[in-house]
Amino acid sequence: MKITRCGQGHKKIPPAEWIEHNGSTTVRIYLGKDKDSYVDLCDSDEAHKIDFDQAYELRPVERDTVKIYGKESKVPRWQQSYGLDYYFSGKMHEAKPLPDIFVPLVEEIHEKTGMPKPNQFLVNWYQDGSDYIGAHSDDERQMVRGPRGESTVYSLTLQEDPGNRIFRLKPKVPKKGALPEAERKLLGKERIDIELKHGLVVMMGGLCQVQYKHQVPATKKTVGRRINVTMRWFHDI
Repeated sequence: MKITRCGQGHKKIPPAEWIEHNGSTTVRIYLGKDKDSYVDLCDSDEAHKIDFDQAYELRPVERDTVKIYGKESKVPRWQQSYGLDYYFSGKMHEAKPLPDIFVPLVEEIHEKTGMPKPNQFLVNWYQDGSDYIGAHSDDERQMVRGPRGESTVYSLTLQEDPGNRIFRLKPKVPKKGALPEAERKLLGKERIDIELKHGLVVMMGGLCQVQYKHQVPATKKTVGRRINVTMRWFHDI
């Protein structure tokens, strides 16, 4: 996998770690020098067994809308919530039962991590490079979190040839006055890009949603269709 860091802050970041669990290897990439935020990267065996065309046909007929600053806008991709309803972008997204084709992916995450099975899933379908998701952090109000606000989000890519998309993480930049201006500007130039190959699992952990935003930017490169399956642990109420 290709990982690119931009900015000067990466010089102070601890090196990656390789973690072994239940016979699988995960690479942990720290996002900051304090190790509070990180992403874990591993490959999904089950992803390579999925019929891509069948999974792609599950996309909704219409593209969803979200409410931003009181205004409803069309989402630049298809999306559907499964398992439990998910409130984000100003509205509640009603969930459907998780389709059988995605169940082996959930079982695999459960077996590889030893964590309870996730109960909330959001699937995104990208038609080509013009479909994207903008910079954001996930709404954590319904998520199970640790004592410091830590959360866990798994994001799995199913990618059709040719080409791969980029998963980009950028630190949240404080408002003016919160940091010396030179330091604030340097922080705004920091980013890490991860190439999203077919079967790659990206786990955002620790305080990632608190300290960072993530996105899959649009691209003019020729890329195939993409399906993104995200998994979360919600309070089941």
